[in-house]
Amino acid sequence: RVQPQTTMAKTLVYHVMPAIRGWKVLIEGAGRPTSLHPSKADAVAIATTLAGTRHQLVVHDTEGRVESWRPIASHSPARIA
Repeated sequence: RVQPQTTMAKTLVYHVMPAIRGWKVLIEGAGRPTSLHPSKADAVAIATTLAGTRHQLVVHDTEGRVESWRPIASHSPARIA
C-alpha cells in the first residue's frame, strides 16, 4: 500500500545582523550569509522581501541582540524591549 506524501514548505528564519563591513542577511542554520549590504536599512529591505509572508524575520542591533521580530504572515514587526 502506498502512503500519500504530504509536502510542507519549510519555514525559514531570516536574520539581519551586523557584519565585519556593514550588515548581512543570514538564513538561520546556514553557514554563509545570503547577502551583504552597506547599511542596515538595505539589509532589512532585502530580508523583508525574501521572507515575504511565509517566513520569519529577526532584526538584530549592532551588538547582535534581537531588536525586532516579525512572525509568519505579519507585516508589522514586534519590538523587543
